[in-house]
Amino acid sequence: MTEAEQTQLPAATDLPHQEKDSAPRHSSKLGEELPVFCERCGYSLYGLAQIRCEQCTILQFHCPECGHHQPINTLRPAAQTLIGRIRGGWLAMVIFFKVNLIAWCLIGWGGLAAGFTSQFDWVEDNVHNHSANAPAFDLPSVLLFLLYGLAFGMVVRMALLRWKRGWAVGLTLAALVALAVVIGVWLERWDSHRGFVSAFRPQFVTLISIGILSVIVGASVIWPIWTILVHAFLPKRTAHVLLNWQRSLSNEVSALSRETSVGGV
Repeated sequence: MTEAEQTQLPAATDLPHQEKDSAPRHSSKLGEELPVFCERCGYSLYGLAQIRCEQCTILQFHCPECGHHQPINTLRPAAQTLIGRIRGGWLAMVIFFKVNLIAWCLIGWGGLAAGFTSQFDWVEDNVHNHSANAPAFDLPSVLLFLLYGLAFGMVVRMALLRWKRGWAVGLTLAALVALAVVIGVWLERWDSHRGFVSAFRPQFVTLISIGILSVIVGASVIWPIWTILVHAFLPKRTAHVLLNWQRSLSNEVSALSRETSVGGV
């Protein structure tokens, strides 16, 4: 083998490596790795040219069928379905919890009213003169109705933040409490074979009135108290974000819906 052939041999062996290194590398653009469909009409957008919005500078597809502008990082239909099911399950759990919270508290109001009615009957039956003013009207009973009414109004009001007016929530809860009291008293009188009207003695009506007023007051004052506590115990930025999110729950149209409608124009 001559010197010329020996010098050409390494060059020939290195040629494939050079061709491999110099080969152009193809990288698929974002949005082209999987088929994507228009979220409005279902038209296949795979392979279409991507345009950049002049206002928001976001890469997006322009559907030739319906004219919808869709960002290239839009979730796939399978992911949208999964997220929708998770969100639906979470909403069902939240609704179930709230309904149970209100229902069991109202059952507590009915049981409380029935218990006090039975207690008044027992005291009245055991006094010598059988006077209607015999049942005691003591401070612990007043505190029980007062604190239970405040706690019920505050907790349920925070669970119903989609209602914008606290006093409206309080009035609605007060009406439900009055209905629960009437049902509880009626069941107790039906079981004891006594007159329904005779259960509403002045002392009993006063206690129920204190409880109903406490519910209205609790639902009306809890939001200012909650705002003060959030600002007192949380960082300023975190408190601002939390309160803004809770306020947005009572908006008629959410910010996400408004953003979608603007993007579709």
